[in-house]
Amino acid sequence: MSATAALLASLALASSAAAGVPREVRWILGPASVELGEGRVRCALPDGVALASGVSARSVLEAVSDGADGSELAVVSPTSPSRTWFVIVAWRSAGRADALPVAAGPARDGQVVWLERPRRDEQTGRVGWTVAGSTRGGPTVNQHVEIAANGGAVEVTLVAPVEELAEARLQLGRIVDGLGVEPPDPNAKRR
Repeated sequence: MSATAALLASLALASSAAAGVPREVRWILGPASVELGEGRVRCALPDGVALASGVSARSVLEAVSDGADGSELAVVSPTSPSRTWFVIVAWRSAGRADALPVAAGPARDGQVVWLERPRRDEQTGRVGWTVAGSTRGGPTVNQHVEIAANGGAVEVTLVAPVEELAEARLQLGRIVDGLGVEPPDPNAKRR
C-alpha cells in the first residue's frame, strides 16, 4: 500500500469499520502467534491489539480506502474502540524492496510531507521513514519500518491521527519487535 493510500485510510478504518467492513473478517486477538505470507513472516501479536490477515486484511482496506494492492499480509488494530490508529503489514518483493521510498503525492485534503527521510538503523538494519498529511479527520502520520527478509522485505506502516501518535508508536514498536523473518541471504547477488 502506498503512503498516500495508507494516509487516506487512516480515519476511515475506525469510522467505517461498523458500516463498511465485511462481517466475515476474522480478527485474531493478541496475545497470539500468527504466521503470515505462507510462513514467510511470524508475528508475535501483543496484548491490546487484533489482527486480520490475508484476504480479510485486504477486504478491510478495500472497504475503507480502495488502497489494497495485494501485498498486504495483515492489518493490526487496537482492541479499544476509542482508538483509530492501525498498522499494515505488507510484503515487498525483492525488486520493490530495493527501491528507496519516494515522496508521496498529494493527499485528498492537502499535501503529504516528509517528517523523517528514509534512514537505516545500523543496529537492526531496518529502514524507517515518516510522512504526514491531512485527511478529512485531521492531521495523520504514517510511520514506515522496512525489515529486510530473504526474497524481499516486510514493510510495516503505522497510520495514526496526531493525537494518538505517542501511544501508537509504542504499539508499533511492540508489533515490529514481534515480527520474525528469514534474514536476507548474504551470498545472494545484488542487482
